[in-house]
Amino acid sequence: MLLTAVALTGVFWPTLWTGGGLVGGDIYYYFLPQKGFYADSLARGELPLWNNLVGNGYPQLAESQTGVFYPPFLVLYRFCDLGTALNLTILGHYVLAFVTAWLYLRRLGLRPLSATFGALVYTYSWFPPRVSLEWAIVGGSWLPLALWCAESFLQTGRRRFLLALPLVLTLQLLAGHFLLAFLTQLCLAVMVPVRLWWGEPSANETTSSRIQRGGWVFGMIALAFLLAAMQLVPTWEIGRAHV
Repeated sequence: MLLTAVALTGVFWPTLWTGGGLVGGDIYYYFLPQKGFYADSLARGELPLWNNLVGNGYPQLAESQTGVFYPPFLVLYRFCDLGTALNLTILGHYVLAFVTAWLYLRRLGLRPLSATFGALVYTYSWFPPRVSLEWAIVGGSWLPLALWCAESFLQTGRRRFLLALPLVLTLQLLAGHFLLAFLTQLCLAVMVPVRLWWGEPSANETTSSRIQRGGWVFGMIALAFLLAAMQLVPTWEIGRAHV
């Protein structure tokens, strides 16, 4: 599936593999200038806490779409040129979205071919028309992985799936622009109770144990907010200042 996911990016985005770029939209007017300042700051060994090149300046950390603390950005924009970093961001998250959607659908019991079709629909339906909004595929790539972690824990009870959930949600929050992070949390808020209430009970499972497992999942969601506080708090503060 990983090879399939990479090959599909070559089918849908061949120009990005050959060094080309996207033209128009928010990519060049909004995201790329911010990422350019971000890359220059990283090259100087600094974090872009304040951008003094726009108007009277603004706190770029608080403008969450920069994704100052997002690990893939820290690596790509430090060691690649600006265009390559942007292209690898887009291609890498399309690969992640396809693979994790396939994993989630397989966890739900779909056969490999059906899961592949479902992953194709998820990854290449809404996201390509919104490619000028970088946050769409970046945030959307983590949604199926979060659902896979939660479903895997509910099915197996293994703690490694539970502990992976806040890490996935934290990465999604650190990437910035919280719309799809909110939709992911909303999906979990609906999916987990429905799954526990109507799902097929496992051997020796009681109502109290189901409630306990659901509580653990929601506890991990809350933990993700604490882990991502370095991004959430500045964004919340600048939001209050604009009200």
